[in-house]
Amino acid sequence: MTQIAMLTVDVSPKLKFDEEIKICPRLIPMGLDCHVISSPSNQIQYLEIGVQFGAAFEYQA
Repeated sequence: MTQIAMLTVDVSPKLKFDEEIKICPRLIPMGLDCHVISSPSNQIQYLEIGVQFGAAFEYQA
């Protein structure tokens, strides 16, 4: 069995609009993902960088 070690770091700001209404939109303008992947021999490491975007709604009952 081959085991791979991976460390993931995600950083993303979240903007929340007008908290006084029942439906409140949220926006993630841009986030950064960083993955460090070690192979089974631990002699080689890979670094992957990605970008994330997102939107959501929050509802208060």
